Amino acid sequence: MTKISSDCIFGKKSGFSVMEKKQGLIINKFQIFNLLKCLRNCEKHQQCQYASFNSSFCVLYSFYANYYLQNVSKGFLFEKKNQKNFGLVNYWPIEDGQARDLVGSKDLYDSFNTVYSQDRHGSNNSALNFSGGFIRAPSGVYFENEFTVLAWVKLKSHALWQRFFDFGNGYDNNNVLVGLSCEHYHLCFHLYNNNTNLAPRSTSVLLDLNVWYHLVNQQASALVAFNL
Repeated sequence: MTKISSDCIFGKKSGFSVMEKKQGLIINKFQIFNLLKCLRNCEKHQQCQYASFNSSFCVLYSFYANYYLQNVSKGFLFEKKNQKNFGLVNYWPIEDGQARDLVGSKDLYDSFNTVYSQDRHGSNNSALNFSGGFIRAPSGVYFENEFTVLAWVKLKSHALWQRFFDFGNGYDNNNVLVGLSCEHYHLCFHLYNNNTNLAPRSTSVLLDLNVWYHLVNQQASALVAFNL
């Protein structure tokens, strides 16, 4: 264990590295000649979970690197041991023309009018491109009283009722729905108990076309929040 401050402790994971072919895992990388300074940089970044150091170069990785660790004969990582547990239930990184759930094993399937395309980094087969289509998730309980959903999204047109996600048993039937382009083409949120809409929330947010947004939707009791 390496203690950086009274609040931050790092553990050394020998024989591991991060598969860096996956874009978006690296928070920062820079030349530095001191391990403690490297780890202090990770401590300062709330989203930093792992750091690697090779005597002159420091790389900081996000929490999601946890799903892209590989065994190596030489090398090691430093892991922030007291990092907040994000409590991921499902994680669908779109890559290599697949939508696998790396946490809950609920892979997306049965797409309609949907193709794999380039993501915001320009990587092929790393985003879902919908043309009036959808992709299904396996049956199950995906939401409790509180939840957070995050994704990178880009609108190609302001068409009515384009979804961020829509989980339920059919039209207006126990749905949890977030629309990217609802009434007046604004963001919205709907929560149904049977066919009763308990929490209709409309916003004044109009997404620009052909721009990537990191969209966060949070639900906690009666509070619904959007962050871009």
